[in-house]
Amino acid sequence: MGINLPPYRMDTPGVPIDDQIVGDLESLGAKWMRFEFRAMGSVPNTYIPYADYHLAADNLAARGIEALGLIDYTTLPWSKDTWSTTAYREAFVSRTSELVDEFENKIHAWEIWNEEDIGYGPGEPGGDTYMRPLDYAYLLGGDPSADEATQRGAAMGVYEAIKTKDPDAVVLLGGLSNAWKGEDGRGAGHYLDELYQRLSDLGYGPGTWPFDVVAVHPY
Repeated sequence: MGINLPPYRMDTPGVPIDDQIVGDLESLGAKWMRFEFRAMGSVPNTYIPYADYHLAADNLAARGIEALGLIDYTTLPWSKDTWSTTAYREAFVSRTSELVDEFENKIHAWEIWNEEDIGYGPGEPGGDTYMRPLDYAYLLGGDPSADEATQRGAAMGVYEAIKTKDPDAVVLLGGLSNAWKGEDGRGAGHYLDELYQRLSDLGYGPGTWPFDVVAVHPY
């Protein structure tokens, strides 16, 4: 069993989760905690407060609780209209590589994006966290339009970048917002179908998908 919490105390902004919080998680029987790597600063000069995240991860480890790192739009908080660009994919993969390298001895499970399917459907504009299946396929598996000499990260995709740093890491498909598939073309099931097709077009298939686990929020 796991739980999703911010890496900071919710009653004391700016203070990383401490032994009191982690002790409560242990009492609840939590074996995992998912926390989001949120950048600080203003675009484009954003940074990850590594010291705070190290402290949170250390406190979890001291109680035998594993950390699941969530990397998403808060980790590289560029405007949504850039998410479909090679430049964003390059920067996102680069930041992901930095995080995996920084926490190589503490975190071995990484979730890429969160609720990327919200707003998917015929005529739908997409929600605040929505990323088109094509763009998400490129982020995971590599952008075929990227220049491998100058945009190596975008060309390889985030999955290969993580596995290059930590071959034993588990990579999770960003948590889908639901587990249904409506007859009207809406629902995460339809999103997943298109994502698989887009990845197939890139040459992926059973046994080679650029993720290890599909995460779903069964609301």
